[in-house]
Amino acid sequence: MKKQLAFLIWIIPALCLCQDEGLRNYDYVYLGNIKSVKFHVEGLLLSMPIVNLHSNTALELSFDDLSPDYREYVYTFVHCDAGWQPSNLVESE
Repeated sequence: MKKQLAFLIWIIPALCLCQDEGLRNYDYVYLGNIKSVKFHVEGLLLSMPIVNLHSNTALELSFDDLSPDYREYVYTFVHCDAGWQPSNLVESE
């Protein structure tokens, strides 16, 4: 029993560290055919994409897709803490 408990105490943190490395929390383009990515406050081309809580400010995302085919894209917002680590919020929060 003690060996199993010790194993679980060791393996659970190790599994947490082995999460998907695909998400990068910095300025990065995942596809080679996507160029000229711009993400800013709507109407302010040189602004940072920051929105104050309870404001009516909109963000604008634009990019060039250099592939010859029509593609449909989706996006997901990931809430991060001050250190740019994903927070533990549930998606509905």
